Amino acid sequence: MDYLVEKSLSAYVVEMLSSSSDDNCLVLAYGYFDGRQFPAKALWDWLCSAADRHLVLIAGIHGKPGYSAYAAASDGDGFMPMTTVPEDELSDLIKNLTPMFTPCEWPIETIDLSYKSSPSSRIHVLIAEHFHAKLAMTARVDSAFSLFTGTLPSWVATEALSGSSNFTYPAHSYNIEFDMHVRRSDTAALVALSSAGRRLVKLALDRATTPGSVSETATDRVIDALSDLLDANENARIERSQRKANADYAAMRKEADADLD
Repeated sequence: MDYLVEKSLSAYVVEMLSSSSDDNCLVLAYGYFDGRQFPAKALWDWLCSAADRHLVLIAGIHGKPGYSAYAAASDGDGFMPMTTVPEDELSDLIKNLTPMFTPCEWPIETIDLSYKSSPSSRIHVLIAEHFHAKLAMTARVDSAFSLFTGTLPSWVATEALSGSSNFTYPAHSYNIEFDMHVRRSDTAALVALSSAGRRLVKLALDRATTPGSVSETATDRVIDALSDLLDANENARIERSQRKANADYAAMRKEADADLD
């Protein structure tokens, strides 16, 4: 087990993915997320290299909860959950996640993002109110893994990073951060992480799938935005492929005409 104070979180995630062989799930659970700090190419290369790999992406939405003096006087607890999604924060979250998904050129039908969709989803996005955890973890899960059912299968954690760092510019650039790297040889710690990591994802899943909740609204909005982006990526990929085919055909015709001359 190592304690990290020098390299950025992204650098260690790249190392995790490069050492991954039989792992088929990457969990990225962060209270604050800025995709500009994430090594997107390493992620997509890892995800595309095997047909049964999954990405679980959890991000937090952090509006101010309400307070009721009446509730406090009545039962001693005046805390009230979030009732609306902070629009500026949600817009910032979508903007910050966009750079991470921009390099992805998979057809949208093969990477359905929605937790409400088919069990064949490979990318699972959850937005949970007041989610402030910080965990990057690779794991082995059932190849039919899905958040669609609302229940999670057991899994085996294989490597993990956790600590003070979020995926944000300050964390990567000038903050003094402290993180823990649980390596593959740390078997006892990984056994505990397998159970704790599963519970963490379940907490976020419960919030993101509670009908009418702030978490559900935010999750739907983020999924819609990322789906639109991936549709645009796929259309751009088709256009580039068509332009290349046209250029190849034109070059072939030019060569054939030259041979005839």
